Amino acid sequence: MLTIEEYHNLNEPEKAVVILQGNFLADREENGLFVQLYSISKFYGELCYDLLANKILPGGPLKVFSNWCRILSRSVLICGTLAK
Repeated sequence: MLTIEEYHNLNEPEKAVVILQGNFLADREENGLFVQLYSISKFYGELCYDLLANKILPGGPLKVFSNWCRILSRSVLICGTLAK
């Protein structure tokens, strides 16, 4: 299993691949973009996704979380500690 420390040593395209290999949990719209949340072994990550173009937006993952995020609905997400 990949650790959060190993994840942070990856480049941006590798980080996106790792997140996409995780389990999809939810998506939400934020500022006109779709943000998708994935569970990756012992942490969680978000990606910005363009549904029309069917691709991940440049800039790589938005956030990585080290603890569980409580999903209240498909558009509301309560998160704890951001991983550093």
